[in-house]
Amino acid sequence: MIKTTRFIAILSFFVFSLYSLPSIANTNQTLSKISITGEMTLKELTAQIEKKTSYTFVFNSSINMNQHVTVNFSNETVPAILQKAFEGKSISFEILNKQIILKPQSQQVPASNKKVMMKGTVSDNEGEPLIGATVKIVGTSIATLTDIDGKFSIEASIGEVLEVSYVSYQTEAIKIKNESELNIVLQPLDKLLDEIVVVGYGTQKKINLTGSVAVITPDELNKRPITNVSTGLQGLVPGMTVTASANGGLPGQSNASIQIRGIGSVSNNSPLVLIDGAEGDMNIINPNDIESISVLKDAASAAIYGNRAANGVILITTKSVKGSERAPQISIHSYVGVQKPTKMPKMADSPTFMAWENEAQANVGGNQNYTAADIQKVIDGSDPNYYANTDWIDAVFKSSAPQYNFNASVDGKAKNMGYLISYGYLDQKGLTVGESTSSQRHNVRLKLSTKVADIFNITANMGYIERNFTAPNASFDLTAGSLYNAMRTRPLVPVRFTDGKWGYGGGQSNQVAYLTDGGGQNFRSNEFTGNFTLQATIMKDWTASANYITRQSNSFRNLLSKTINFYYPDTDEIWYTTNTPNSIENRDYRTLSQNLFIQTDYNLKIKEHSFHTMFGYQQEWQRSDQFNASRKNLITEKDPVLEFGSADTQANSSAASHWSMRSGFGRLNYDYKSKYLLEANLRYDLTSRFDKSYRGEWFPSFSAGWRISEEDFMENFKTFLDQLKLRGSWGILGNQYSTGSDLYPYISRIGYVSVPALGAVANDGYAETYIGNPLLLWEMVHTTNIGLDINILNNKLSFSGDYYLRKTKRIMYTREQPAVGGFLKDMDENGGEMENKGWEIQLDWRDKVGSDLNYGVRFTLADVKNKITKWESQKIGTYTITRQGDTYDAFYGLVADGIAMPTDFEYYDATKGKYMNPKFPIMSGDAGLVQPGDIKYKDFNDDGAIDLDNDRKVVGSSLPRYTFSLKGDIEYKGIDFSFLLQGVGKVDGYIYGPARHAFTDQSTYPQTFHVDRYQASNPNPNAKYPRFTYNQSYNQRFSTFWIEDASYLRMKNIQLGYTLPAKWTRHMRIDKCRFYVSADNLFTISDYFSTCDPETPIQGGGNYPQIKTFVFGVNISLH
Repeated sequence: MIKTTRFIAILSFFVFSLYSLPSIANTNQTLSKISITGEMTLKELTAQIEKKTSYTFVFNSSINMNQHVTVNFSNETVPAILQKAFEGKSISFEILNKQIILKPQSQQVPASNKKVMMKGTVSDNEGEPLIGATVKIVGTSIATLTDIDGKFSIEASIGEVLEVSYVSYQTEAIKIKNESELNIVLQPLDKLLDEIVVVGYGTQKKINLTGSVAVITPDELNKRPITNVSTGLQGLVPGMTVTASANGGLPGQSNASIQIRGIGSVSNNSPLVLIDGAEGDMNIINPNDIESISVLKDAASAAIYGNRAANGVILITTKSVKGSERAPQISIHSYVGVQKPTKMPKMADSPTFMAWENEAQANVGGNQNYTAADIQKVIDGSDPNYYANTDWIDAVFKSSAPQYNFNASVDGKAKNMGYLISYGYLDQKGLTVGESTSSQRHNVRLKLSTKVADIFNITANMGYIERNFTAPNASFDLTAGSLYNAMRTRPLVPVRFTDGKWGYGGGQSNQVAYLTDGGGQNFRSNEFTGNFTLQATIMKDWTASANYITRQSNSFRNLLSKTINFYYPDTDEIWYTTNTPNSIENRDYRTLSQNLFIQTDYNLKIKEHSFHTMFGYQQEWQRSDQFNASRKNLITEKDPVLEFGSADTQANSSAASHWSMRSGFGRLNYDYKSKYLLEANLRYDLTSRFDKSYRGEWFPSFSAGWRISEEDFMENFKTFLDQLKLRGSWGILGNQYSTGSDLYPYISRIGYVSVPALGAVANDGYAETYIGNPLLLWEMVHTTNIGLDINILNNKLSFSGDYYLRKTKRIMYTREQPAVGGFLKDMDENGGEMENKGWEIQLDWRDKVGSDLNYGVRFTLADVKNKITKWESQKIGTYTITRQGDTYDAFYGLVADGIAMPTDFEYYDATKGKYMNPKFPIMSGDAGLVQPGDIKYKDFNDDGAIDLDNDRKVVGSSLPRYTFSLKGDIEYKGIDFSFLLQGVGKVDGYIYGPARHAFTDQSTYPQTFHVDRYQASNPNPNAKYPRFTYNQSYNQRFSTFWIEDASYLRMKNIQLGYTLPAKWTRHMRIDKCRFYVSADNLFTISDYFSTCDPETPIQGGGNYPQIKTFVFGVNISLH
């Protein structure tokens, strides 16, 4: 932490030093002194001054720069040198900022060429001054920039034309008259007509798109205090489902899963993520570095990426320097915040637990574990060592944890060189007690671009990411993590005994001890990405480029397991010892990826016909290496290394893998009057993942668009209709990742194993551990898309809608092999087919009231239906089934028929204390166990018994449907307010294990919601839960009784900000200063299970809790 603080302090000093330099330079540059001696021309003199100072000279051809002059200046100011040198030369000069403008001295000239000093102000359409706007005399090199008040002055001749330009605004041209003061207002570019969208290997105007492409602006990401990009995308794109990971609240691990238009495979359903053209991890890139995100959803837009685009493509483009020469621009974004869990289990206290366990024992004829005297000991606190009242959720988890973020960037352009430097720092603390849980991330990016000889453009884009994750050695897994084990610890066990030693009570006790003294884990990684591009303008409208990208990542993981001794209270007698012997394990991972792209683009316009062609080649390689080593019996647990362990216990292993890909691709675009649009893409891929006979595949796509609004017959509608476009596409995409993590599924493998032979004892030897299939083929996705775009009322209201059909063919799945073959793994083969049908809409309204109030609203809604259309064999899991005709991984279980009441049995046997002969069907072996308060199940084949083979049905699906969002923002005189509501309209959830059940074993304990259960003393047929039983699982069988509606509406983000008036900050060189407060996951409306988050609808409650965040931040832009 000390090193980090020092680093931030140094960086802040550097940033503010850069901020101060231009001001100092502008104040003192006229006083800087230089020495020049010799005889030379005026041209040579000005060149020497430019070399020795930061000045540049501006002049036109009317000045004779070949005049000779003799100078002898030592330690003299530039104005003094010029004053002396220009004596008798009829040349005057004026210094504006860093420009020295040379002019002929005043003389009689015709009225039409009379010089006037033009002064003026450049502002935007809302009256705000534009700082750094370029004011240039057309046809000359004379130009100047507006100052911090948007003001300028420039000498021009009557009749000349001033050109005023600014990034993202329309350029204005003003003819010089006798006016002495100009007020120039620049209008923003028409976003509909001029918005440029990043697509595969290029850009296109949005109005000319024929595919389904969604664009996310940096404002939509950067205004929110997100820690990674994947979670920030939630609710922004219709048809893209973003779901928080099971351990989404764990520092540095909040990586959401993303699906575009549903599930299309059984192995990989994640979209391809490209960062500046190369595959990368969106969860570790700094969100503040992003300039735009394009989501390619259909084949027309994604087929150019061929074999990896089956699940859609996300293109992330980082910020770059644009526009003309300008001084450094500095941006700072920082916030501090607090994290809190969205939901946590509420365990029963000790007296309640004891009474309920007695009830569970009584229900199965067992002995009472606790007497009234025992319960009284808890109430009066007379025996805190054995009868404590511990809330283990509160003991293990803090109520909140801090979060810090700091970002700074500097960018500018000098002559032909543009540069951008950015730094980001993120620090998240964890919610668990004990050994610190935290994650730090540093992001550094340097981007340079330069133009050489007006032909070549060279770009270097380099990024460095360093991460550090520390945590206790206790696991955060779903079935063995801290939350899971906290729920499985009896409340009677104290955190510490009265003598200060760790409390213990058997079972999963004591998570606080494990988190504090059980050891720790440290994960460190660094990644460097170098992206180098050479682009050449061969001739007008014809460019060629070469691009080399390398990504090198290294990570190291250290796991230390410490021995913990638990003692009987007030003694030195060991009760239990864990983590024996102690141990250390090191894991080292290294990956090197390389990409080479060659591409050429050509534009051709013949009257009103426009053509664009693009052809390219790509070669990609990747190699990964892994090395593991461990030792036990450490001589010391303080700062341990492998050498401290016993050599007799050492173990090590290593692994390596590599793959490569080679591709050719091309695109042809045609449009007529921007009215009729056609596009064709074709890609051919070769991959090392398949046998050489099947490595190659073609991926074509075709799309067309018709801008109906441009037709003559629509003329009468143009008073309110701005855009009406119909578009359609078809294409084929591939999925080389259908093999999962197996890079060589076509090769059989032999390994050293220990297996029994025909029922005998195990024998060591070599066996075929994997059956390769050389006939494996690519998974292919055939996609059809129809879309409609409408803009009306001067683009205030816009609508975009799509209907699509995705058919995945040749799905790779595992076919079971007969056990008699001695195979240890089944064989993969192609054979499945899956279909996704869906639609999505987006509706936007943006308007303003008066000159000060701007507001906008966006609504998105999407749905997708999944169906397996071909599957040769069904796969039944614990609670799911994969088979032809059903959705993928559909819930598969018994259908509950209510809770049994005493009247559902023929009679009560007082001698046995049981109800006998149930009148409803039960499973074989359950006779004598089923009693009132247990769940009844439906018998679908009417055979009088419940069996899993005949009575299970498809009872639900965890695939979300009707995903929606509502986003709004409003700005008024510096005050801004925004919100994002997001949710799922239909999805089923299933909670199991200790998160839902009690007393299924000796370490599953009740929660407060179990109060709503069936009891003999209160035989409620509408009870939420069945009766308590002890060490029985009859009621825990998967059935509709335990499936719940997991639909939800969540306030994903709400934010209030205030931007200081420009007149307050302008003279401090601050362009913008905004303060804001923000909250993520503020509240959720759902009927879902009360103690689990609906974003992770299938879980056993062992997940690290999801979090809500509250932050205070500031955005500053200065120059």
